[in-house]
Amino acid sequence: MAAPALGDLSDRWGRRPILIFSLAGTVVSFVMLALAHSLTMLFLARIVDGLSGGNISTARAYVADVTEPKDRARAYGYIGAAFGLGFVLGPAMSGLFARIAITAPIWVAAGLTLVATAMAWIWLPETVHRTQAGTGNPFRHLPGLLRRPLVRRVMALDFVYWFAFAIFQTTFALFAERRFGFDVPKTGYFFTAFGVLGAIVQGGLIRPVVRRFGDKRTFVLVCAWPSWGCLRRHSRAPSLRSHPRSCRSRSGSALDIRRWRAW
Repeated sequence: MAAPALGDLSDRWGRRPILIFSLAGTVVSFVMLALAHSLTMLFLARIVDGLSGGNISTARAYVADVTEPKDRARAYGYIGAAFGLGFVLGPAMSGLFARIAITAPIWVAAGLTLVATAMAWIWLPETVHRTQAGTGNPFRHLPGLLRRPLVRRVMALDFVYWFAFAIFQTTFALFAERRFGFDVPKTGYFFTAFGVLGAIVQGGLIRPVVRRFGDKRTFVLVCAWPSWGCLRRHSRAPSLRSHPRSCRSRSGSALDIRRWRAW
């Protein structure tokens, strides 16, 4: 909900202040998360980050401002590679710092985001001139956009993709703990490997694949391939009952993983 509004504000007021505001809001939310001792504070922390941290549309608009159309696929691939590197370093560091305290990774994340905020404040140039910026409200124009068949299809596909990815992201730790006996560090190391693969694909393969197959075929490929992989993994994975570690006590690492997911 916040991403379109932040994108519209970045059109009117510039990319730089919105990106700085977004990063600062993420710092505040991480501090709230680390200090939370109730579900109310936990949800408030996530709401703050959700309202201020939806900066992906602004970041992509910034990239579009500074690149030529022929180079944007590669530039967006670099954004994906940056996400991949985050998946590499973030889970690995979380697995290590979680041995100190369950909130230690959150404090580290808050510190890193604070550094990113300072870097954006000092080094990030503005790319939008306010006199040339748009003033349209994205929500006001949403019904008109949905009446366009192509836009409607793209938005539906994007919704389904991110809905599925959110399910994977929020449930994988519990799934891995129950089926394979993963604790917090092992889950972090898995996501590290996941991030390495994502960085290789998005940073090194996107441009030649797009050049070879085109945008549409590449889009279909990257949607179909994970679906096939998930179905094949499900069909070949052992059942929960048959796994010898699935009936273990709910103490130890099982309790740790639940606390980690709760935080």
